[in-house]
Amino acid sequence: VTTVFPKVPDYICHFHFLRDIGKDLFDFEYRTIRRYTRSFNIRVTLNKVEKVLQPLFGLIVLTLIFLPKNKELKNKCFSFILRSSRKRVINIKGR
Repeated sequence: VTTVFPKVPDYICHFHFLRDIGKDLFDFEYRTIRRYTRSFNIRVTLNKVEKVLQPLFGLIVLTLIFLPKNKELKNKCFSFILRSSRKRVINIKGR
């Protein structure tokens, strides 16, 4: 660029610069992880777990917002959310 436009400053976008460095440094590891996730069908299981846990995270946020002072009630809500999430994740795994 400097040979064609010698007096124009050349700026590099930090995002693209770091992305390109990341590709150079971790390309082999990234391809290896993708190969394993495809061969073991991990994405399907993770998508199922995500669908189950997403509403529970919403409940946790609502609990934090609306019950900030009542610790006993907040703890009961959290324990209920955690118990129900464990049951749902176990059902996804087929146990």
